[in-house]
Amino acid sequence: MSATRTLSQTLKACRAGRALKLAKPYKIFTADPVVIQKSTFQGHVASVSSHEDLMSVMDTLYGNPKIVKATHNMFAFHLKKGGETHYDDDGETGAGQHILRTLTGFDCDDVVVIVSRWYGGVHLGPSRFRVIAQCAADALSQAGYQKKTGEKDAEEEDFEDDR
Repeated sequence: MSATRTLSQTLKACRAGRALKLAKPYKIFTADPVVIQKSTFQGHVASVSSHEDLMSVMDTLYGNPKIVKATHNMFAFHLKKGGETHYDDDGETGAGQHILRTLTGFDCDDVVVIVSRWYGGVHLGPSRFRVIAQCAADALSQAGYQKKTGEKDAEEEDFEDDR
């Protein structure tokens, strides 16, 4: 891997179906898929402590042909060192923010949450954000992370169409 490769460059290559084979495959927890009105959603969680880890996770994930074929692979991460948080919508405007909001509701640092969506032909409107947030929450819970005390569930959140 080039020392100057950025996260943006890595994502662009991965999304174009060119996994970079940066390192050995990264361990990623994948939750069961959820189907809502013909669209399939699936959450993925991995521990990361640096941008290099994050790039390896994305490279591993995009090494799976099924993930490459997803309409959107939205994600959010939080790195304890420097308190850095970031999200990416991958074309699903507003979705990354909802994943980040869900992530901050859990007691975890140094983690990335990715939600893949395979569009099924039916527009879900603003309710898609509830599904995306719930998939992120379910993946975090199933991976062993605990919700912060007093936090709302994703289905209790009010979601507006951010478009």
